[in-house]
Amino acid sequence: MTGTTSFEKAFDVEKIDEENYVGKEPLKMPLKMARGVYGGHTCAQTLLVAIRSAPGLVPRSLHSYFLAPGNSNVPMRYKVMKLFDSRDSASRYIEVHQNGRIRYTCTVSLVRPRSKDKPKSKYDIQDPFPGEIDRNASTSKVQHHTGFILTSYNDKFLDYKLVPEEIEKHPTQRNLVFHHKINQDEPFSDRTNNYVALADISDSALLTTLARVLHIPWNPTKDHPYLEYQEERTALFALDLSINALHIYHYNAMSLDHHIYFHMDDFESFDPCASWLTSDVRYKRHSNNRTVVESSMYNSDGVCVATVVQEGLVVFHQGIPELAKF
Repeated sequence: MTGTTSFEKAFDVEKIDEENYVGKEPLKMPLKMARGVYGGHTCAQTLLVAIRSAPGLVPRSLHSYFLAPGNSNVPMRYKVMKLFDSRDSASRYIEVHQNGRIRYTCTVSLVRPRSKDKPKSKYDIQDPFPGEIDRNASTSKVQHHTGFILTSYNDKFLDYKLVPEEIEKHPTQRNLVFHHKINQDEPFSDRTNNYVALADISDSALLTTLARVLHIPWNPTKDHPYLEYQEERTALFALDLSINALHIYHYNAMSLDHHIYFHMDDFESFDPCASWLTSDVRYKRHSNNRTVVESSMYNSDGVCVATVVQEGLVVFHQGIPELAKF
């Protein structure tokens, strides 16, 4: 058994009573310029509270709504309502409070893990992974961001012209592939934190990568019909800070809701410390300044362990939509 890791310490919570928990440490912002706590951190710690409130069970799904930015100076407080309890399942409604204000709400369904002796269903169906699983994603470009997350991507993400088949595809069919893991090699002392880590990762490289799917130049002032060219206005400078800041020269973005469907009830089916999770990102709809994006997350054996769906507010800067190619 390993000792408690820095990730576990950062997300740990104290149980006050059956209905109330509080974070032991404040959650962090993704960047100093951010408007609040990184949404993945809030999602992850809330999921941990749900797991702690239902011993012996693991999450099946999470459905959540961001109501206000989180404050990175004070810990989150969690109010838990037990909607349902049985021997093999439970449901929790959780409100996240700071300074007398609700910041985030979440409903989590949990189930008892399947016995290892029980055979798997013959009808296990999933979207095939579009390409090959990269079991050594560290050979690509790797970025350490948002506290504990490593994200790997290759030149095809940086330059859509290296993927000529995308030209004829609609933006909703231009999949983006990333690899993510937690920046540590030792396993968690409590392996249910594999789910918590997946939740933390799940909010990365979603709303912030829409310009790449629309084939908008990283520098939107380059060859623009009426905007003056500014060399420094390239998103690749922002990429040096975080992939979650990649959008700042193209649009403002804010997560509105976030949903995770966990397809595996065995926390050993994926280990985000020891191996990379591969994320296949697809933008499904943009209308009325709102964008829906979906991500399938695969383990190192190519098994889809989770599906993530998010809707966010996306407001393009002046002159940007005219550059989209589709």
